[in-house]
Amino acid sequence: MAYSQRKVNTEHPSKTIVKMVASAKETDIWPKLLLLCGKEDFLVSWSKNYLKTQVINPASQALDYTVFSESYDAYEIIAACETVPLMSDRKLVLVEDCDIFTQTPKDMSKDEIEELIKYLPTIPETTMLVFTCPKVNKVKAIYKAVSKIGIVYDFTPLDDATLSSWMAKRLKAQGRSARPEDLLAFAKNCGYGDTERNYTLNNLENDLKKVFASTDKTVLSLDDMMENSAAEAEINAFKL
Repeated sequence: MAYSQRKVNTEHPSKTIVKMVASAKETDIWPKLLLLCGKEDFLVSWSKNYLKTQVINPASQALDYTVFSESYDAYEIIAACETVPLMSDRKLVLVEDCDIFTQTPKDMSKDEIEELIKYLPTIPETTMLVFTCPKVNKVKAIYKAVSKIGIVYDFTPLDDATLSSWMAKRLKAQGRSARPEDLLAFAKNCGYGDTERNYTLNNLENDLKKVFASTDKTVLSLDDMMENSAAEAEINAFKL
């Protein structure tokens, strides 16, 4: 197994985005363009929902919040961005899981993409356009335009301190606890940080749920967590 070296001296986007929102609420200066990308789709999903709760007034959600998730039309995206918010801090336009940053989508021509790129610098101050995608090609013109004009949040795997804190919060919500070193050992044994596996926080959360279901102990040891985890099952299968 090959484990990636997680950065420990760089603030993770999951923390940076919270500070950005706090600053924007205080100054009323919001970014007009965001790209949420990276391997940690759990954090990408959390971030887009966090932005929604912080920006959109539930009373006007139907008018102030537009989502493109299955069909992508550049001109419809532009039209949505031009709509003035009714009761919310900003008009929020979300373009989910669009492969525009890796290739030309089937339902969007090259000409449309060029029009969208030309439009990005003119996004109204009252609008926040948010793209999400798991992967990006940094040589693509659309990526270069977004990174130059807006903010790119690349949700890489968590560093050890943030990861153990993330896990501890989930244990606390269940009335459980464990030593930070045991939490990190459990995550690594399950495959978190292994560059040869597509194991993310979504997988880790599911494995923690299996632990919660398998024991009533409030203070968990590494052995308690490993006993009924997917990682232990894989180890036993390998031994056979």
